[in-house]
Amino acid sequence: LEIAYQKTKDEKLLSLLNRDKQNDESNLMEDIKILGWAMQENLGEDFNKMSYKLLEQIRAGKRSEVMYSVTRIFITNKQNIPDVLMEAFKPHYDIETFKCFLYTFLCSVLNSKSQEQKKEE
Repeated sequence: LEIAYQKTKDEKLLSLLNRDKQNDESNLMEDIKILGWAMQENLGEDFNKMSYKLLEQIRAGKRSEVMYSVTRIFITNKQNIPDVLMEAFKPHYDIETFKCFLYTFLCSVLNSKSQEQKKEE
């Protein structure tokens, strides 16, 4: 679609291209959320410990610092970073989209069990 739009400059193709891009981003966000839920048990505690630092880095749009922190958690646990999460760090996503991706991941990976235990104590 992008090549066709560049050749023809047809506005209908541009609208299709934008809609397709939004669908891809929406699907990626859903995949990231599912990944976070799946990682709660293994990595949830580590992400809980780093959550405030990560939130601040994400808010400031510091892509490389967030990447470093996330990579460090995965390496410490001897795990590879999943491809779907790596996709969120690609520079072709604008900073606001990056923030949405990482907020979604962080909110879903935070271990709700440990938060429930704290409430009970």
